[in-house]
Amino acid sequence: DASEESTPAQVSSAKDSSQTNGTAQQYEIADDLAPELQPPIANQTVVQDEHKDKPQLQDPTTTHYRPYESLLAKFHDYRYHPEYPRTVAGGYKSLTYSHKIDPETPWCPHEAAGGQCNDKACGSQHFRSMGITDNDLLKALTADRIPASTAEEKARWKSGLTAVFQELRRQGLNKDARVIAARIVEFRREFVGGGSRAVDLDLGVE
Repeated sequence: DASEESTPAQVSSAKDSSQTNGTAQQYEIADDLAPELQPPIANQTVVQDEHKDKPQLQDPTTTHYRPYESLLAKFHDYRYHPEYPRTVAGGYKSLTYSHKIDPETPWCPHEAAGGQCNDKACGSQHFRSMGITDNDLLKALTADRIPASTAEEKARWKSGLTAVFQELRRQGLNKDARVIAARIVEFRREFVGGGSRAVDLDLGVE
């Protein structure tokens, strides 16, 4: 009979499964089952990869927090802040804060491209000439922009530095520029009021 042949065959992939309490029936639906033969959506149970929809746990050691960075850290006087040695990898001779960079002279194009310049006649700036010596560093820390404006303050600044160098000499620490620089910076903070204060805001301009 043609009508009997056109009757859809029972789909083996759709099977009844009773819950443990026996009060409801659910179906496992094959992916290729015709839509018109599927049971109502509410009665379907779709088998999925148990790991597919689980949220991915982030590495607990990974963080995207970025600490606040003061704009004042862009100034050269940040060298006198107590956090400077910890936050600046190059220390007191970092090219960011202590250098001999000439803003009027172009940078060597070979070094700018990541190479090395061997041209002795090159008139551009090179990394090897940008750094400062230990003497240049100590001079900058003790003589440039000193936190004193009056004659009395300048005399107190000079006598304080003399005491610092004498103490370092007694301790045998007067040969290490890093140690000397750290002690000068510490004395400067004490001179302007202590704490994290690096600049004397009451300093007058001559």
